Amino acid sequence: MIRFSIYTRTPEKTLSRLVLSHMNFHKPEKTENGIDIYVSATQFFTCRKVLDTLGEKYKATPVGLVGLFWRYRKRWGLFSGTILCIFLFYLSTFFVWSVRIEGNREVPDIEVIETLRAHGFYEGVFKNSVDTDEVELSFLADRREFSFCSINVVGGVAFVKLAPRIETRFAEDEHEPYNLVSSVDGVVVRLEVLNGQSVVEVGDTVHKGQLLVSGVIENTTNTLFRLRRAEGRVYARVVREERFSVPLEYVQKEYTHEKEVTRLRVLGRGLGAHFYPKGSNYDIVTSVETPTVFGYDMPFSKEKVVYAFYSEEKKTLDEEKALSLAHDMYRAWASTCLEGAVVENEEFSHTVEDGVLTLVCHIRAIEDIAKRTQINVE
Repeated sequence: MIRFSIYTRTPEKTLSRLVLSHMNFHKPEKTENGIDIYVSATQFFTCRKVLDTLGEKYKATPVGLVGLFWRYRKRWGLFSGTILCIFLFYLSTFFVWSVRIEGNREVPDIEVIETLRAHGFYEGVFKNSVDTDEVELSFLADRREFSFCSINVVGGVAFVKLAPRIETRFAEDEHEPYNLVSSVDGVVVRLEVLNGQSVVEVGDTVHKGQLLVSGVIENTTNTLFRLRRAEGRVYARVVREERFSVPLEYVQKEYTHEKEVTRLRVLGRGLGAHFYPKGSNYDIVTSVETPTVFGYDMPFSKEKVVYAFYSEEKKTLDEEKALSLAHDMYRAWASTCLEGAVVENEEFSHTVEDGVLTLVCHIRAIEDIAKRTQINVE
């Protein structure tokens, strides 16, 4: 739409002359200097010719969408960039520009992405050249941590949905025959047999791997045997010896400063200058942020790389501090490995040899030593 501002002292007369000239115009408005009329872009040259013929002074101003283009008509770089952006956006629809991992709690996402890359699926790959079904099967063959893998490509974004492998051994073998055997050496102090036939008694000394409760039951009515799933607990007094070592000299890492580098990533490739840090003592932290427009991911992302530089300094522990750390290690171990056990006695000693302090722990405890093993029947 074009607005013509006509400078005249007789706007009514000017309008009449425009009508007699068969000029198509819209929304005439009276102004201080004359009158404004609106014509379509296709009528621009016709209206200008009529006004020149009538000898009227005027000013033409594009408005609306036409005005927007008219305002930036001399900025060819902006138009070229817009056209190039639209073309690249269209071209990117043929490629995978982003890979999203869902349902992964087993391994870092970067390891999942590297495994997919090893099988030909990665950021920047041409979508029509990849058989996603084959990639899914190959991925599951390499990554036994997962039982399910599905790759769904929407536009240029690949959604990789994973499901961890759940061990269902005990649910599946609920009726399979089992024995209970000893996991360590010890002296039996209490039996709680829920199913199966006990082959040891209180006071017996047992060794690691020795049968405690049998799942083979003799049938009293005939000479046949029945196989059962032995269940229960066998508590025994156990003596353990555990060692925990702490070096008296160690290297401490001290961070000094950081250097941040930002690059543009398009189809999995970084664009921009590379930063080559001087020295070898630094850690790298990389993060990628993908912009969205109206909820849709763009075919490019911003990659931020942080180089964290550090210095190394040798530190020395005195014997008292090293011994305290060794006791902390023992307590952390005991909270897990002796859970449910009754500790009767603890004896500690330590030695220092070749710059390493070793804490020796003798523990006497009562714990459940029964371990289940399957009965194999041929």
